[in-house]
Amino acid sequence: MKNITGIYYNADRVIYDEKSKFVIMSDVHRGIGKRADDYSQNKTLYKNVLEKYYDNEFTYIELGDGEELWENRCVNKIINTNIEVYMLLRKFYDEKKLYLLWGNHDIIKKRKLFAAEKMYKFYNRKEKTHTELFKDIVIHEALVLQNKNFKGNIF
Repeated sequence: MKNITGIYYNADRVIYDEKSKFVIMSDVHRGIGKRADDYSQNKTLYKNVLEKYYDNEFTYIELGDGEELWENRCVNKIINTNIEVYMLLRKFYDEKKLYLLWGNHDIIKKRKLFAAEKMYKFYNRKEKTHTELFKDIVIHEALVLQNKNFKGNIF
């Protein structure tokens, strides 16, 4: 197990300045819409808020547990259930404004192969084809927000 100092020094840096805008969320727990899926009750609100942040040029950082992978082992089902949200997240990603960290409910994301196998593309049930999602994405253990003009970082 790594210590916190090692994690800090090995974390990718996100450079920002006084014009940068971030939205930081955690524990979204996107699921497959079944009765126990707490996210489904807030799906519309989450999507609408995310659209506003996108339209206002925010960078989106998800601090872990984006998907509920304890109860749902198949991330492809989660993506297809929430396709509109994932297409919106892809817009953030395409503009280099999406950072994902893994948490305890989606700890499998710490495996580098997970991203390559499950997040680069997915099988789109509606279109019956494989669709690119987050090509070459890195899912982080930690990030450091580093101001380009001042000393001091946010870990």
